[in-house]
Amino acid sequence: MMNTNKFFVICIIFCVLTAGSRADSPQNKTESGKAALRQNIARWIGQLGDESYIVRQRAEVHLLNSGLEAYPAVQKAKTSEDIEVVRRAEKILTQIEQQFIRQENPAVEYWIRQYTLEGNPAAKARIIRLFADIFSDASNGEGLQTLCRLVRFDESETLRIEAAKCLLASPPAKISLRTKWYRHIRDTFMPLKEAVADAASEDNGSGGLFSLLADYAALRCDMETAQQETAEKKALTGFQQRVRNVTQRVAAFQAKPEYSVIQPGNAADILMYYAAAIVQDAAGLSQECKKNTEAALAVEAQEVRSSEPVQAIELDDDWKMHEHYYAARWLQQNYRLRWALPHFGKIIDGGYIVLKIRSANSAADISVLTTDYTAAVKFYDKVIELAGTEEYTKKLSNGQAITSEAQIRRYSCLAEQSAGTGDWLKVREYLDKGLGLDKTDIDLLILAHRYCKANKGTDADYRSNVKYWSHQSLVNIQNTAIPPSNDADDRRQAAAAACNQAAWLLAHTDGDYPSAKALINAAVQAEPEDLSYTDTLSAVYFLGGEIGKAVETQERVVRSAPEVTVFQKALEKFKAARK
Repeated sequence: MMNTNKFFVICIIFCVLTAGSRADSPQNKTESGKAALRQNIARWIGQLGDESYIVRQRAEVHLLNSGLEAYPAVQKAKTSEDIEVVRRAEKILTQIEQQFIRQENPAVEYWIRQYTLEGNPAAKARIIRLFADIFSDASNGEGLQTLCRLVRFDESETLRIEAAKCLLASPPAKISLRTKWYRHIRDTFMPLKEAVADAASEDNGSGGLFSLLADYAALRCDMETAQQETAEKKALTGFQQRVRNVTQRVAAFQAKPEYSVIQPGNAADILMYYAAAIVQDAAGLSQECKKNTEAALAVEAQEVRSSEPVQAIELDDDWKMHEHYYAARWLQQNYRLRWALPHFGKIIDGGYIVLKIRSANSAADISVLTTDYTAAVKFYDKVIELAGTEEYTKKLSNGQAITSEAQIRRYSCLAEQSAGTGDWLKVREYLDKGLGLDKTDIDLLILAHRYCKANKGTDADYRSNVKYWSHQSLVNIQNTAIPPSNDADDRRQAAAAACNQAAWLLAHTDGDYPSAKALINAAVQAEPEDLSYTDTLSAVYFLGGEIGKAVETQERVVRSAPEVTVFQKALEKFKAARK
């Protein structure tokens, strides 16, 4: 007989097996059908202890086949005083476990097994965090169904709340996956919200939680329409009221005392504030949005206060700042740049040396996207400073590669800044310094072509060198961009990045338009949701004279990332050319 603590995830399980088949069948969709099924389940539970073996066996099969609807009753049956009922109930749950695990992504399957074996609630909470983001920065939402089942079926209220936090705060960065994420949450919990009045005793007091998840997910599904109405200056009174209602409940949810068994101040706690801020921003509730973003930045890790045997993480600066780094990276990937930047700044001021360097690089990347080259240079200076400190060189390495790359990016920013003011002498100075470190750097080469166009008197040797270095850069991309890997996703991503780099260089150096178009179409096909690739596609359309397509494509990019100034400037350029 399996220990009860090993099964409750197990049992969460039948949702996948039955929700799409038996639970979605026409007779179960009607209220009368559901009421009849509940009556049958109660009768079958009673028959698990019948004197007749055939009756007991038939009841067990019926309960197993009923899956999701039978779960609460089977769970209660484990507390029966009848040993035969308990034995059969646990047997059903064991069978559900085996069926469930085979439905999942291999990475999720592994962590489900770890979860069922783990006894410490804090360790379980960290595994729940992984369900929300199995593949770190490139989450594909594989743990979505598991999280939904944990919210409904986990025996621990604390862990159910932790799973709900992850559902609210950690959708994938990819737009289509994020849409799918919220639609699945809405479609999972909306019927449960509506059924609470009919089955409150079976809901274990989670009606409010189901309602919150359903209503928040519905808001996110409607958010794109609301943002469009905001842009058109239409009244959003109804949407704003919905947002206020839900975000007030989110705040109350965050204040629940059940957090005391889990390490407070983790990334999910930070992102919970942004879950509210995102819908407030869409509804035009700027002051309420500002309060949540400020609260997110102020989150700090806290000691665990619990009488339970919790394995707390040591609260050093490394761990505390890592949670802010995780949240900032999530915001950056979602192009919430003005929210991500303060978190990176906080880490630079007080984090662990490696996170400081990574945060300074990320902050520089954001500054480039917003064309704040002065800030970008300062951040690259910070990278160079940090990579040369004893703290870094003594513990890790000499930092030479990091310093060299930061120097190249710094010269590129200084050259762009000078080009913006028309100071081409300074542009040439910074180009020479940057290309002296790497003659195949794409950004520098593109700017070198602009320099040659703007300065007709540039000597022939320099023009020839720029063309040669550009060709060599293309050769290097072709030869080295795809690393050996057994992972098909890695190969696809590497190939897409190589195609994008080559197309970007061709597009900005008056290169071969058909080749550039073929390359970038391959990249977009491989990674359709990478906005930088779609931005390159727009530039290639522009290069080939397809101005209308360039404008239409770039408008999609800007709608998805309105804070990225370089995307907006490209759109303005294309629109001006169309006129």
